[in-house]
Amino acid sequence: MRPRLLLLIAALAALAGCSASATGPSTRSFVIRVDSLTGFTAVSGGVAAQQLVWARVGPNGCYRFTGFEVTRSGAQMDVTARGESPSGAGATCTGAIVELRGEPLRLEPPIPRPLTIVVHQPDGSTLTRQVWGE
Repeated sequence: MRPRLLLLIAALAALAGCSASATGPSTRSFVIRVDSLTGFTAVSGGVAAQQLVWARVGPNGCYRFTGFEVTRSGAQMDVTARGESPSGAGATCTGAIVELRGEPLRLEPPIPRPLTIVVHQPDGSTLTRQVWGE
């Protein structure tokens, strides 16, 4: 019983010595540059459909895709792909390049004829694609 008590006390002392900085570096959010959208250009207008998004998220394993910001107004769907990476020192990263290799982007019904998808890029330019609801 005594060794368990000593182990418990040692563990609590180690946890008490931790500070907020021990949680790692802070993160920064960024817009991902989308290379292309693929998928059917004619879909049933009454059911959900999808387009596949292709992009390079970052040069190493510290970068990650966090999701799509989507705003839809009538026959236009504005999309921004978002990611995050550590900012500051202290991050340990793998050497793996992080990519979106056909990440599904859901198109909710009704899908008009046509629906224009506008993907916003980090430099302010846009990538557009039209999908036709049949």
